[in-house]
Amino acid sequence: MVSNLSASTRALKVAVKGRFGQKLTRLIKKEVASLTDF
Repeated sequence: MVSNLSASTRALKVAVKGRFGQKLTRLIKKEVASLTDF
């Protein structure tokens, strides 16, 4: 599941450019990290 989220994050980062994309990517990475720790 986490690898799917990571792949989706990379695809999203390419699709959504600019600050919003960076912020969203950072937020998703944070969520993935918290899921991994869980």
